[in-house]
Amino acid sequence: MPTPSQISRAIAAIERPCPPDDLVKTYKGFLRMRDVLPYYQYNPKVLASLADMLYNLWYSKERINRMSLLTTIKQYGARVKAVREYYGRAKAVLHPFPIETNRKICWVFQRCFDLQLPVSRKQTESIKVICNSLLIGAALGAEEEQWLCDNADRSPMILNRILRYPAPSPIISKWAGAQYHNHNYFERRTEIVGWILDENPDFEIDEQTLIADFEYLNKKDKAAIRQFDEEWEAKKIMDNELGVLLREPDKKLPNLFGFGSPPAGYYSDEPKLELSKRSYRVPTRSTDYSKYKTTLPDFNKLTTEFYRDLLLLQNKTMLWAIAYSRLPLPAKEELLIKHYRESSANSFFYICQRLKSVKLLQWLDKR
Repeated sequence: MPTPSQISRAIAAIERPCPPDDLVKTYKGFLRMRDVLPYYQYNPKVLASLADMLYNLWYSKERINRMSLLTTIKQYGARVKAVREYYGRAKAVLHPFPIETNRKICWVFQRCFDLQLPVSRKQTESIKVICNSLLIGAALGAEEEQWLCDNADRSPMILNRILRYPAPSPIISKWAGAQYHNHNYFERRTEIVGWILDENPDFEIDEQTLIADFEYLNKKDKAAIRQFDEEWEAKKIMDNELGVLLREPDKKLPNLFGFGSPPAGYYSDEPKLELSKRSYRVPTRSTDYSKYKTTLPDFNKLTTEFYRDLLLLQNKTMLWAIAYSRLPLPAKEELLIKHYRESSANSFFYICQRLKSVKLLQWLDKR
């Protein structure tokens, strides 16, 4: 026998009711509507009420489910849109949220980085992930933009929200200019340049900057490989010394040196190798895949190819930086034509498609 809740959801899924603006005004009202609300038609004022509730009750001493509130915001704000992607699957996308709703969600995202939290650390990580997904493509206010820039190094999520911010922002462009020589962002060079172009369309990246990026990333990757090798050797020594104790964590173990059985994390100490992400081809050399779980760069071939193709890389970097910028389409088209080179025609073509620019495609066709 289906439960009353299941029946209510089934009815709402069929009828798709249009909710009044004041459908959810209190937390009790939210609890009453929580199961069926995702099936109601979208009303930005209802969504705003949910965001206000989460904002106002975040530090409440009442027993509330913050995670449930945020999950409902995401479910209610989503709509399923049929898209012809791989396999033609339907894809859930978000309705455009009011900017004040975005700001409140960003406020909750910010709170996840506070020292004092009203939720568990595990829940905090889940809330952080959901807020981050809701902020993708979301415009915010100057206060939030500044907070993102001030905290760029605290999380890859924050850095992504800065570099992929959907609207022009003098605050972010100023930050990008200040970080131009910061090693932490060399892997995001193209996006950084895109933000500089927003304020200075005549800016051009120079060869020396790309060379500095390249040499730094090589140094970083070589250091990461050395550290991995050292940790791998230490693990082998530990395995040989403690043998079966470390390899069979599910087995009931005797007291280990008088301190009890090893903790659960003791068995997941295999080192991980993380190498830099690059926008150009990286030649690889034969390695022990069972050890590294990835291929390693052939630094000699990589260096030869990099300096051979430096001018091409410089040109491609400019083309994609222009594409990533938030300049108006006519300005992008003018700059792309200015920086066009026959050697980067394929990149130019992909960018034309990305921008949906018939003008650029027609111009390319006449070359």
